[in-house]
Order: sequence, then C-alpha cells, then structure tokens
Amino acid sequence: MRMIGWLMVSLLGSGNAGNLKALIDASHTENHQIQAQTLKLKAKGYEVEAKERAFWPTLDAGVMHKRVDPNTLVSPGETTTGFVTIGVELYDGGRKRALLRAEALAYESLSYEASAFEKSVTLDIIQRFYLLKKYQAELEALGEKSKELQAQMRRLKRFLSAGLASRDELDRLQAVYDNNLYTIASVELEKESEAKHLALKSGMAVDTASTDTFREPAQVTWEPSEQVKILESSMKVMEENAYAAGAAYRPHLKVENTYSRSDY
Repeated sequence: MRMIGWLMVSLLGSGNAGNLKALIDASHTENHQIQAQTLKLKAKGYEVEAKERAFWPTLDAGVMHKRVDPNTLVSPGETTTGFVTIGVELYDGGRKRALLRAEALAYESLSYEASAFEKSVTLDIIQRFYLLKKYQAELEALGEKSKELQAQMRRLKRFLSAGLASRDELDRLQAVYDNNLYTIASVELEKESEAKHLALKSGMAVDTASTDTFREPAQVTWEPSEQVKILESSMKVMEENAYAAGAAYRPHLKVENTYSRSDY
C-alpha cells in the first residue's frame, strides 16, 4: 500500500537555483523517457480503437477480368465479373468482446506502468534534490572550516616567529587545511554530478538547490500501488484471452449477402 496526498511547494529561489516543484513539473514534459511512456500509451489506445472496429459490418468487393484467345461460340473472348459481399457477424461466441476487454485491460495496465515510471522519476528527482542541498550545506561548513584553519595558521605563524610554537605544529595544521581543501574539491565534484543528473531527469539547468517549504497534506488516502494494479490487470487480460480462445467451441452466427454481375 502507499500513501497519496497533496504536497504544496513554495516557488522560492532564482537564477540557476533549482526549485523542487519546477523540476518535477518540467520532468513531466521534458523527460524523454516519460514522453516515450506517453507515446506507448497513445499507441495502445489506437489498438483498442482497432478492436472496436471489429464489430463493424464487413464489406468485400472484387473484380475479375478474363480474356480467351481465340474465342469460340460457347466461350466468349472477354469476361468481366464483379462482386460485393456485405456481412454482419451476429454472434462469434464472445470472441471479439473478450479481445476488446483484454485490449482495454492492457491499456489500463500500461497506464499504471506509465504512472509508476513517472512517480519513480519524481522520487529520484526529490532524492537528488536533497542530496544537492546536503552537498551545498557540507560545502558551506567546509568553507567556514577552511577560513578558521587559515586564521589559526596565521596566529600560529606569529607564535612561531615569537618562538612560542614549533614548526611541527604548523605543519600538522597545514596538513589539516590541505585535507580540508581536498574534501571541498571532492564534495564539489559530487555536487556537480547531482546537478547534472537533476538536469538530465528534469530537462532544467540546475546549479544549486533552492530553499523550499512544504505544507503538511490535509487529506491522506490509501490505495494499492501501481505494481499491484498492473498484476491485477495482467491477470484479467489472461482470463479474457482464455475466454476468447474458447469461443471456437461456441456457436457462431453470421449473415452475409453477395451481389455479383458479369459482362461478356
């Protein structure tokens, strides 16, 4: 089971600062994988329409031209025959209706799949967004630490000049400062990587994560997850296909009328 609620996100931030709500909204239209899911769903809708047309009357028409050379008294030289056949299947054992239901259920299953994928992209964006904020906070803290270490080294150099500190103390502090610079470079690289992933998922250029606020959902409802719905729809599709296969053993009723004309 999963919880569904309305999440209100304020639109704060400017420049290349990524706003979470804007990133999520942009992904729905700019993410190529989500667009592919939408196109697959649209194509499946056309397949459902094709199954609906199976109930329409059928019309077959044909023309045949025959030439015999040499011709005789009992065999004309040229013969042209045309025909039109109109047919309506009144009952086919429930095959077409079962196939239509199966196709509609397959469309439903695909819609759940598309929804699940879209939500997985949204969840990935949220996770990466807060990772980006985490790296920003780490960089800010490391920057403050770097300033503090620089101040300590300046004081220690003055103490060293006055003979109140040893060179080893300054070297140890310099090593801590250098290690902090390495950590800053490493975190900066991680931050840039997350920003690129966010841009790839959302289609928006992102350098930093903005400060967003959230409102607690007012109403919360529960429903089965998309994965459960997909399995249920797939099971029903198999049931309908099995029923359609059994239509061959049930009575069939079809009405046809053919009109033909021949010219010699």
